[in-house]
Amino acid sequence: MLYKTITLGLMEANSASYRELCRHRLALPVMEALSAHLKQRHEAWKALLSRAGSARDPNGMTSEAMELAVEELEKRLAAWSSGTDGPLTRDQVLAEILEGLPAE
Repeated sequence: MLYKTITLGLMEANSASYRELCRHRLALPVMEALSAHLKQRHEAWKALLSRAGSARDPNGMTSEAMELAVEELEKRLAAWSSGTDGPLTRDQVLAEILEGLPAE
């Protein structure tokens, strides 16, 4: 999967927040961390859908799991804005974006 490409596209879709991350030189480290999180959520959704039963097509289940994981991240990115004029840190940004999402 192209988790980094997908994550970067989602980040760039929210141009104001993306520019803010670039201004603080956080776009790359945040993208890398969020892409790792996206991969974890994709795997978690695949496992959950697999346990849910039904004789689904494995490719269809993988696609559905990715759609759900992307949707989660997209909503969190859309809701995030730094709201601060001060310096940002990678950990601060990630905590704010991922707040309320399961770790796995």
